[in-house]
Amino acid sequence: MIKNKYIFIADVHLGLRFGDYAAREKKFAKFLASLPDDIHSIYFLGDIFDYWYEYKYVIPKGFVRTLGELAKLSDKGVKLYFVPGNHDVWAYGYFEDEIGMKILRGQPHVLNIAGQTFCIGHGDGLGDNNWGYKFLKWMFNNRFLQVCFSAIHPRWSMALGYNWSRSSRLAKTSGDITSPKYLFKGKEEPIYKYVLDFEKKSKVHIDHYIFGHFHVPTSMELPSGSYLHILGEWLNHFDYLVFDGNKIFRKKYE
Repeated sequence: MIKNKYIFIADVHLGLRFGDYAAREKKFAKFLASLPDDIHSIYFLGDIFDYWYEYKYVIPKGFVRTLGELAKLSDKGVKLYFVPGNHDVWAYGYFEDEIGMKILRGQPHVLNIAGQTFCIGHGDGLGDNNWGYKFLKWMFNNRFLQVCFSAIHPRWSMALGYNWSRSSRLAKTSGDITSPKYLFKGKEEPIYKYVLDFEKKSKVHIDHYIFGHFHVPTSMELPSGSYLHILGEWLNHFDYLVFDGNKIFRKKYE
C-alpha cells in the first residue's frame, strides 16, 4: 500500500461543555477510525481540545476514544503532528511519549510535502495587532508561569481552565456558542496581510498556507499563485483538507 495522502484538521474543540459533547467526541473518534490505509501523515493544527493542560502525572479526564484511535494510527505507521492552538497550548510530553504524535512548537512551520511547500500553523495572533492578545499568548507560553499554574491542584485548575475556555467562546458569539461572531474577512483579515508579507520575506515559494482558528472554511488564491486555506471547525462544519501529492481537496465528515 502506497501511503500518499496527507490530512490537515483543526478546531475540533473536544470537551467543549455545550450540547452533547460526548457524541461529538465519538464522532471524531469514528472519523479517525474510518481513515483509509493510504494516509501518510495527519497534521492537527490546534484547538483539537477545547482545554488541555498537562501535568507531569495528570492529564485531563476524557477523550479516551480519541486518544485510543490516535495511538492505533501511530502504531500502523501514520505520522502524527500536532501544532498547539490557543486552547491546547499546554501540551508537553504526553502526546509524544504515549501516542507518538510529534509536537511542532511555534508557528508558522514551513514544510516540504511530496515536492510542494506548505506553511502551516494554528493562525492565532499572526498578523494581529491586538497587543493585549499577544501579551496573553506570551503568558500562556511562559515557562515560569506554566510552572506556577502547575502548582495548583488539578481539582481547581481544571475547573478554572474549562470555565475560562467556555467564557472565552461565549465572548466571541452572539448567544449561540457554536456560531462565532468573528468570520474570516478575506483580504481584510490581518492574517491575509501577514501571508503577503511572509511571501515577500520568504526565500522559497509557498504553494499552500493552511491555518485554523477562524472557524470558517475558506480557500483563496493569492496574487503569487499560492493558496491560502482556512479550516472549518467541528461544531458545524466537520471539514478537513486532504493533499494527495498533487492537489488539495476539502472534505466534510458526515
